[in-house]
Amino acid sequence: MDEDTREEEEEETREEEETEEEEPRDEEASTEMAPKKLWIRGEAQVPDESKEPATEDDKWLLVPGKIDNFTYTGKNIRVPGSLIGAAIRKYWPGIYTPVLGGESKLAYSWEDYEIAPYPGFTSAADAVIKKFWRNYRVATEHKERADVILRAMCRKLTRQQWYNQRITCIGHFYTEQGVRYTKPEIVQGLAPPMKIEDFMSVVPHWADNNKRAAFMELVRNWVGENPDFKAVSDRNKVNRGHQGTHTAGSSSTDRYRDRLGKKLGRQLGEMEAWEHMKLVTPGPNEPRPAPATYFGKAKENKEKYCEEYAKLHPEVEDPMTEPVDEVAMMLAGSGQPHGRPACLAGGFKPERNFTQIKATLPSGSYGTSSRTTCRSRAEVDAHLEEAYAAAYEEYLEKVQEHDLVKDAYFQWSSN
Repeated sequence: MDEDTREEEEEETREEEETEEEEPRDEEASTEMAPKKLWIRGEAQVPDESKEPATEDDKWLLVPGKIDNFTYTGKNIRVPGSLIGAAIRKYWPGIYTPVLGGESKLAYSWEDYEIAPYPGFTSAADAVIKKFWRNYRVATEHKERADVILRAMCRKLTRQQWYNQRITCIGHFYTEQGVRYTKPEIVQGLAPPMKIEDFMSVVPHWADNNKRAAFMELVRNWVGENPDFKAVSDRNKVNRGHQGTHTAGSSSTDRYRDRLGKKLGRQLGEMEAWEHMKLVTPGPNEPRPAPATYFGKAKENKEKYCEEYAKLHPEVEDPMTEPVDEVAMMLAGSGQPHGRPACLAGGFKPERNFTQIKATLPSGSYGTSSRTTCRSRAEVDAHLEEAYAAAYEEYLEKVQEHDLVKDAYFQWSSN
């Protein structure tokens, strides 16, 4: 073999070796260039029995709130609403038969839970409540009030589960496709519509296996195949309006106040927190910072309260940061229309009614010109006498006409 041939073979060998070495590097480069899979947050679940408190003292201590919900202190305490929601999903009856031999029904409300049986418990509601009290406790003197609040929370949260689950399924489905949609975007209809098979590809763990058929009935409601459900849904959409989502979501006033106070690094007044709760959350495509937009008549009610507060306490610069003034609150809303004040509807209980508060004010300090004033007793009595006299005169005329007709009938029948 001559020298030129040997050099050519060595050159080919070097090229082959370089190619073999480059292939693994190309695979690594392609792996690094591949898009990172989006993270999907798992759903909250109830704790296993092995992880539940062993004694009564180990349970989380709750205190019933003034109106609804529970308050608590300490660290690492699970929010009661989170565990209730997880238990409602875990013990979902699916499709059940309310009456033996009757038609089957999809469990959708807390009333269904109270009727539907569940293995090992008297009902699905019994399963949810017992699971709750295996993790929480209250003082003996608060137990009766706590039971009332717990059932009220269960009734409210049951319907919310299916609304939230639809949003969760949409988010999970598109996340698996590599596209992220936030909850506000889904609520505003920015995510493409999904079909039944799309929803059934992301069935949650609590509805898998023997509850898939029941979950499909939920999906039929979501995609509009159930005309009765769709009619109710369309009506509710109209009633809710198109103002966007609440800043505080479903949080109570006290909880939102604490959370916002920690975020801002200072303690907030009740009215200040209420004002934040009534602000509309800007849409994803709106400029930031967006102008303050309030729900309903919240801005008008706030201005009325500040006006009445300034009359009582002219030295205060910002009434919203001060403790709630009962007199200003009642005067701003002219009492409690429909049993609730205009502001802090769920968290304010006045000690005096509107009439009692007005009686303590100086004469003429609270104008009533916009209201219809009652006439004097003499004017009312004179009006009633005139009306009675006119009605009695008309009555006598009718009696006289009746007597004439009756006499004419007797004369005719006797002939």
